Amino acid sequence: MAFNGDTQAENRVAQILSDHKIRTVIETGTYTGDSTRFFAAHCPSVITIELNQQRFEALQLDDLPNVQTIQGSSPLVLRRILSEIEEPLFIYLDAHSYNYWPLLDELQIIQRSGLKPYLMIHDFRVPRTDLGYDTYDGQALDVDYVMPVLQELYRNCDGSTFAYNDETATGARRGILYTFPSED
Repeated sequence: MAFNGDTQAENRVAQILSDHKIRTVIETGTYTGDSTRFFAAHCPSVITIELNQQRFEALQLDDLPNVQTIQGSSPLVLRRILSEIEEPLFIYLDAHSYNYWPLLDELQIIQRSGLKPYLMIHDFRVPRTDLGYDTYDGQALDVDYVMPVLQELYRNCDGSTFAYNDETATGARRGILYTFPSED
C-alpha cells in the first residue's frame, strides 16, 4: 500500500495533486513501488528513483506507461533531470540508505534548480505525536534538521508553508512533513 498503508496520506496527496494540477511527480526511494503506483493513478508523469540494484530489478512497474524508473543515487539523478521538469511539481522524498542519508543533498539540489515544488518528506518527526520517524547517527529527521535548506528553497520561510500529518495517520503511522510554495 502507498505511504506504508497510510490512507490519510493517500487522500491528502490526491487532493494536492488535483488542486494544484500537478503534472509531474518525482519519488526518491521507490522500494516496492506501491507509492509509485498510487502516483501513477493520480498524475500524468511519474519519475521514481531507486538506489538499491536488487530492489530496482525486482520492480514490476512496466504496466504503467506514465512511469519512468531510474536506478541510481537520488541526488545525482535529481541533478541530472530537474532542468527538464516543468512546474507544478510534486516531489516525494523517501530515500533511505544504511550508510548515507541523502535528504539534505536532495533538498540542496532542488533549491539550486530554481524550482519551487510541493514537497512531501516521509518518516518525519511530527511534534506532539507518537508517529514514527527516522534518525541517522543520532540526528532526528525533524524541522530543525531541514529548516536551513527549506528557508533557502522557499525564501524567507516562516513555517506558514508547512503542514504535518497527525494522529489520524493509518498503516505504519509514520510522520510526514508537507511543504508548499507560496502563492505569489
